[in-house]
Amino acid sequence: MYKQNFFNSAASQANEFFHSADGDGWGNAFGDVDADGDYEGADDYDADGDYDADGDYDADGDYDYAFGDEMMNARGGKSRRMARKPVKKSSSQESQPYIITIQNTHTATEAVDVEVLAALTRQMNPSTTANVTWSYNLNGISYTEFLAWIASGNVFSVGQTSLVGIGSNATHNQAQVQETVSINTKDPNGNAVTRQFIPRIDSYQYQQTQTDIWYDFLVNSFTSLKLGKIYPATTVKVYLYPKVKINQFRTLAGKQAVTKYGSPRTNLALRAKR
Repeated sequence: MYKQNFFNSAASQANEFFHSADGDGWGNAFGDVDADGDYEGADDYDADGDYDADGDYDADGDYDYAFGDEMMNARGGKSRRMARKPVKKSSSQESQPYIITIQNTHTATEAVDVEVLAALTRQMNPSTTANVTWSYNLNGISYTEFLAWIASGNVFSVGQTSLVGIGSNATHNQAQVQETVSINTKDPNGNAVTRQFIPRIDSYQYQQTQTDIWYDFLVNSFTSLKLGKIYPATTVKVYLYPKVKINQFRTLAGKQAVTKYGSPRTNLALRAKR
C-alpha cells in the first residue's frame, strides 16, 4: 500500500509538471543562453553553468526538496526560489541521454507511424511495425529492459529530444529528421495530452541530419512517441535527455525520490540564436 501511494503521488507530481510546462525546454523555462553560449539558467545555474547556491542541493549532492517543489507549480508558473545557502557545486548532474535506435530494414518501403516507448504495452514485445527493429544504445541494457524499467514506476520528464538520421542515402537522412513527430501521454486518471511537431533544420545549423526538439514532456508507462515515417534502409537515433526523474525506490536508501538534471549543453550556438 505504501509503495502504491508513493508512486501515485510521484506520478501525480510529475504529471503536474508536464501539464503545466510551457514547452520551451531548458532554453527558456529555467533561463537563457548568455553571450558566450553557456547555459545561464536564471534559476538553477550561475554564469559558468554550474548549480548556484539557491538551495537545490544538500551537502551530499542530492536534492533537498520532496516531490518537485522546484519543478513547476500547478498553475504553470515558476516556483519561488528557495532561501539561499552555501552548497557544493556539482557538474555531474548534467543530463545524460537515453538513446533508442529504430531501423527500417526494408530497402524499398517506408515504415509509417513507428511507435517508440509505450512501455506498459510494449515491454514484452516492442515490435509494432513490419521490417522495423528497436534497440537501446547503452551497454548491458536491452530496449525491452528499458521499457520494463519505465513500466515498473520510474517516471521522468524530457527537456530535449534529439533526432539523428543515419543511412547510405544522404537525401533520406536529411528528410528523416524533418518528419512529423507526435508525443502522446496520459495518467491513470485519464488525463491525456497529444502534441505534434514538425521538426525543422535551423538556418544557422551546419549539420543537416540532426535536429533538436526543445519541449518538455512526461515519460511514464503510457507515454508514446510516434515517428510519422522512417525512410527505406534508414536508421533513426532518438536521444531523450531527462530533466527531472522520479524513482520511489531511492527512498529505501534514505535519498530523495526526485532528481533534477542540468542542460546537456548541446547546440549552444543554436540556443543563442533562439
